[in-house]
Amino acid sequence: GAGQTVLQLVNTSAAHHREVIVQAGAYAEHHFTQVGAEPLAGHAAVPVAAVPVDGTRLRVVLPPGTGVRLDLGTRCFAHPPTYELPWANA
Repeated sequence: GAGQTVLQLVNTSAAHHREVIVQAGAYAEHHFTQVGAEPLAGHAAVPVAAVPVDGTRLRVVLPPGTGVRLDLGTRCFAHPPTYELPWANA
């Protein structure tokens, strides 16, 4: 069924960008349908309205010292589980 996943990410580095790959489920069995982003309190960033996403993974780049809350539209159990590494096709 359809649902929502909420995730908070923080880059604690004051000097370096960080890249994170977020996967929908431990075995990519879920599917992201959209993502919205809001800065965490005390972190500089611009809110992002919900934008369409169509996949089991997404890449997030965090500038130094930033934090973000991601609101991910999620379709649960949309794919068969896989052991493929998240960064293999990111």
